[in-house]
Amino acid sequence: MKKLWLRFNWNLFLVIVFWVFAALLAYTLVGWLQADEKYAWFSRERFLINWRESDPDKIRESSLKLVGGIGAIVYLVIKYRERSDAERGDAESKLVAAVQQLGDKDSPAARIAGVYSLTEVADRYGADFHQRVVDVLCGYLRSERGYWQDRNKRRIVGGRPNGVNDNRYISTDGAVESTIIAVLRDNCAKNKTKGWHNCKIDLHNASFSEEVDLREIKCKKLKISQAYFGAKARFDGIEVEQYINVSTAYFRKGAFFANVDLSQTTQYCSFKGSKFRGAFNFSGTKFPTGLKSKIDIFEHARFNISYRSKVVEGPYLPHIDGTVQGTLPPGSCWYNFKTNRRINILWNRP
Repeated sequence: MKKLWLRFNWNLFLVIVFWVFAALLAYTLVGWLQADEKYAWFSRERFLINWRESDPDKIRESSLKLVGGIGAIVYLVIKYRERSDAERGDAESKLVAAVQQLGDKDSPAARIAGVYSLTEVADRYGADFHQRVVDVLCGYLRSERGYWQDRNKRRIVGGRPNGVNDNRYISTDGAVESTIIAVLRDNCAKNKTKGWHNCKIDLHNASFSEEVDLREIKCKKLKISQAYFGAKARFDGIEVEQYINVSTAYFRKGAFFANVDLSQTTQYCSFKGSKFRGAFNFSGTKFPTGLKSKIDIFEHARFNISYRSKVVEGPYLPHIDGTVQGTLPPGSCWYNFKTNRRINILWNRP
């Protein structure tokens, strides 16, 4: 008996009860509106006119209408729930099939088809599936999809090295990687109606050999900490609502974060320990002032000394409020990536 009680569909029961009460209220209001003018508009007699009928035939007629109406409502509610459950089951089946396609080890074309199948599931079945699809796509990008080479182009055994430095990541899955990035950019675009804007994009510890272009996207959280970007990484104009973590990321060819407003980021913002080996551009970017100290945001970040003369001429360095434009952000340093040496004897402090 207890098991039957626990298995009872209370959600459906409460929905039916709600609509039954709604039907009773509608029945009452119809009588109130159609009552004879001899009753005052807000009198108790007028309001309960449909429940005070003395003619047996009219009582029978009203009862049949009321019971029939309530029965129809119950039927429609049950059929709607059955259809919703069927659609959700269909969505789950398509999601599983798409994930299996994405996991195909032999055919890049099949994996790309899986990416678009996942996108179709998210678009067709709504917001409940947006984050799940994003999680699957990001999880795939975080998986090992290639191998590492040292500066002499010798393959490194044992996976990702502790210090990237002159090592390079060679992806064997570049076409799928580019497709996923394009799908994330298109569906998270700020100007897209019903986009995936409430999602968390988690690409921490991912390794990219292709260009990562996520310009003008909008998301709730963005995590690219410890990620390796072997080609250009473009995040210009992004909008992140709560959380952005770029700590200890490695940008080999270029990092572009121009015109990004992080001043309203409510939970976390960090570029701590990131390495900017290639060109960089933070012009027009605003950083939060209330979440962390000014030093913490770029503490131990390294900027390539080769670009020092170029950035002094323009506002390409990150500018933290209270510091001089064109100078290193507090806690960071210039770095020679060829000799792996810090140029500044001490980390820049305000």
